Amino acid sequence: FPYFVTSNIQHYCLWKLNGSITDKDIENAIAELNLAAEQEVQDESNDNNINDKNNNVDDSDKYTDILTTAGPKLGKVIDTISWINPKHLQSIPDIDHAQILSLRET
Repeated sequence: FPYFVTSNIQHYCLWKLNGSITDKDIENAIAELNLAAEQEVQDESNDNNINDKNNNVDDSDKYTDILTTAGPKLGKVIDTISWINPKHLQSIPDIDHAQILSLRET
């Protein structure tokens, strides 16, 4: 079930089948999320540079752009928090999972 958070916070759920989530699993997931966020910020910066230089942009991929850019543009990750809910509060207690929230620049 989703958590309701402000638009500059991203909520992720890390699932692990057939085992328990370890601190290392969470560290690895956060590192991957941070790397993806950095790439997203870099890609956005590159897109802005291209669009600034070329006002004659081909919009043949406009539907793809809508799907990939829906929602607010977010910047670098400022902070991340993670936790594992107690079993009685888990939406699916039979599958181990952790919550990860990333606060990002707007």
